[in-house]
Amino acid sequence: MKRAIFFFAIVSVISSCYDDDGMPMPPVVTCAQGLDEFAETATEIDDPTFRACGDTCIVDCEELYSSAIPYDYTTPCFNPNNGDQLVYYRFDNTAFNAGSEIWVADFCKNEKKMIVNNALYGLDWSVRDWLVYTADDQNIWKVKSNGDSLTQVTFVGDYNRYPKWSPDGGRIAFNAEIQGSQYFFIAESNGNVIDTLDELSFSRAWTWIDEDRIGFVTGMYNGSITTQTIKIINIQSDSVNLLNNLIMEHDSLLLSISPLLSENSIALCALGFIGMTNLETGEFKILKKSLTQEGYWNFSIRPSENEILINKSIIHSVPGCKYDSDWGFYLVNKDGSNTRKINLPQ
Repeated sequence: MKRAIFFFAIVSVISSCYDDDGMPMPPVVTCAQGLDEFAETATEIDDPTFRACGDTCIVDCEELYSSAIPYDYTTPCFNPNNGDQLVYYRFDNTAFNAGSEIWVADFCKNEKKMIVNNALYGLDWSVRDWLVYTADDQNIWKVKSNGDSLTQVTFVGDYNRYPKWSPDGGRIAFNAEIQGSQYFFIAESNGNVIDTLDELSFSRAWTWIDEDRIGFVTGMYNGSITTQTIKIINIQSDSVNLLNNLIMEHDSLLLSISPLLSENSIALCALGFIGMTNLETGEFKILKKSLTQEGYWNFSIRPSENEILINKSIIHSVPGCKYDSDWGFYLVNKDGSNTRKINLPQ
């Protein structure tokens, strides 16, 4: 009997190291130095008089894609198993490509690797070590974080966008447009659709909270202000709960959201702030405001949930009614303090 129990225990341990595709699951990795060694304190000085093209420009601003700032770095996402690995987009400002490159940075090894060069929308990293994104063909693709096993996931529809893995890595949720109609699908990891959530058809800011719940944002514009409604849908019961109604100005429109379960909250990213809403009470508070010359576009919660990585653009005025923007990554504590700029491995 003891021998049988021992055998069962060994099989259980071995089985737990493999995902549904029969591929080894990556171990949880710790690093003595890692990301913190690539972070430098960022000076933050607000200039409330700042204008992107100066005070004398009376025509629309034109962005200058200069060789002085050759790359835009956007769409960061931590490895959920390793807070010292980050995947992100790199867009070449000196070329005229439609898509961006996807790179994986390992701050423990001080190295980075390009995975694909045709990314267009969205990026997520699963606990089973799959990356998922929308390519320039408007279909969803998945690929291992080392660049292996590039696989097309969707084959139907005009647009398939912003895919995200479920917490266990077994399902993908995404927005889709088919012949002008909007949908929100939940699919198996191979792309086979298993559920449709009509409530999220027009939502672009949404996130998995757990295996059964998805948080999402809808908006209503009355000509001057936008009311943004934060809700939670339970997939199993098909019930929807209201968390909060937020009255927003232009720079406060929610662009992305993410679970912050250590605070029992949903973290929120808008152009003008990082905030959070409590999952039980709906209480909303701002953690950090952007400076006048900055914009926050998206973010990623570090797996420890003690820090938030903000994707920030800083605008620089250029003579002749032009401007140049510098897109990069900035790490802050989860209360919004201690801003540090991340220097990517060379």
